[in-house]
Amino acid sequence: MTASPAIGVLSDVLVRAIDRKGLGVLLSDATNSTPCASTLAASSSGFLPAFLITAEALWFEMTRHGFGLKLVDDPEAALGVSVIDHDAQSAVTVLLCLLDVLDALPV
Repeated sequence: MTASPAIGVLSDVLVRAIDRKGLGVLLSDATNSTPCASTLAASSSGFLPAFLITAEALWFEMTRHGFGLKLVDDPEAALGVSVIDHDAQSAVTVLLCLLDVLDALPV
């Protein structure tokens, strides 16, 4: 399935935020760390689902409401799922929570 335009906007904003903050995204396991392009990190089939789930958890903690993320199983995705849409009332709320998640990352 193809991601909605709303998810495309979130992906674009996340790429710009990662690049502007100079954050290096690393894929790590027990023995290796490999740099990951910000475009993969922010892709709907990359790590955007994890970023959005974390942002949604932040919003839920404050409001007891979620973003209504729509995830689909995707065996070719980095995490096995892709995010295709959300039904949040405000894209600004989603963006602010997403940016707050970035600010909370250990750098």
